[in-house]
Amino acid sequence: MTNTDWAMRGRLILVLMLLPVVLFWAVPVAALYTTASLSGTVLDPSGAAVPAATVTGQNTGTGFTRTTKSGNSGDYLFPVLPVGEYTLTVVKSGFQTYTQNGIVLTVNRAATQMVTLELGRETQEVTVNGNASLVTTTSAAVGQLVNQKDAVDLPLNGRTTETLVFLVPGVPSS
Repeated sequence: MTNTDWAMRGRLILVLMLLPVVLFWAVPVAALYTTASLSGTVLDPSGAAVPAATVTGQNTGTGFTRTTKSGNSGDYLFPVLPVGEYTLTVVKSGFQTYTQNGIVLTVNRAATQMVTLELGRETQEVTVNGNASLVTTTSAAVGQLVNQKDAVDLPLNGRTTETLVFLVPGVPSS
């Protein structure tokens, strides 16, 4: 074998060794930009935390479901949810079932939904229609979603979509 053949084999082995590492890191990076999070606290009517409540988030468009339990302080967290419209359901023995419809999660946003369970039998259900608060208290990051309608309807200087970044509050124009 010539030196060129050995060099080619060495490069091939290096590429094959690095490929799994690159693929391993590509999945979390892709998820970073196509997901959102939902968190909140489950309380009783007096404002005390309700631990071990079953909290379920279901995407109404796809049927995707994620379930968790509230912690000792009543907090729950869905750190990574695909974007879309969700229904939040909270169930705990001795309380009425709580259902919140119309929670819209957008790309890379953290929504918060506080839940107050009413005393009663499990067969009773309270349904709330509306969206969760999109005020993020856990991060100082500022962001905004520019949807397709905005991109089509807004007058753009030179028709370049890169100018849409200047619509976000706090972004300095050059």
